[in-house]
Amino acid sequence: MEAASRFIRVSDRFIMTVEGLECHLRYRIKDQERVEFWSTWVPVPLRGRGLAQEMIRRGLDWAGKKGLKVISSCSAVDHFIKHHPEYREILA
Repeated sequence: MEAASRFIRVSDRFIMTVEGLECHLRYRIKDQERVEFWSTWVPVPLRGRGLAQEMIRRGLDWAGKKGLKVISSCSAVDHFIKHHPEYREILA
């Protein structure tokens, strides 16, 4: 996995900047108890480096620390959780 030059959370997404390019994990707060992760995007030149997995891991960790249950409507998030069962407990 490439080291991110920047990883921040803004109002509706997590942004990871690598080599001047931005990757996104989009989410929306459904209510006080649930967050929906609905889109993951990595620019073509950065794909295959594990960046989507790193963003998803950080997003799920953030949700868990906030006590939020996760709704996934993103195939990348679904795939990640399938292969990382430790995150299944925070699914809504």
